[in-house]
Amino acid sequence: MSATTTQGATFAVHFGNIITTNTWIASVYEKSAGLCGRSHSSFFTGDKVRDLLNDQWPGAVASRALPADVDAIPVGEARFAACDKVRAERAILCERAIRAAFPEIADKMRFHDCEGEMQIAGSTDALRASGYADKSQTRLVTLPYVPA
Repeated sequence: MSATTTQGATFAVHFGNIITTNTWIASVYEKSAGLCGRSHSSFFTGDKVRDLLNDQWPGAVASRALPADVDAIPVGEARFAACDKVRAERAILCERAIRAAFPEIADKMRFHDCEGEMQIAGSTDALRASGYADKSQTRLVTLPYVPA
């Protein structure tokens, strides 16, 4: 796989609860090539993320298109292993961005799957007990070294 890097990449980290539940999720977004640019498969349409990134269609970091070298591998065990490695790298990147954006509650989160999201372990009450305001927030964070 390629070892390209991006220096000082900026991400918008959105943190909010799933409506009608006590589950809180943090997700990471970045500028994309737009709906037809095929840079991501999942986009955020909320105004706050779009405004912070100055991008009409911010893409979820976890949904980035596969690197060309991985996408070129024929279907089979080698491709599955390469895709798993890419997903794991993206999960680490998302976790770093979320923890940097919300350090005051990072120890209350647990990583959820390889979807680039973190979930609060517990309920809204546990979140309030940590001193976090009971509302959705979006924060920008810049990481000094980000695997592409």
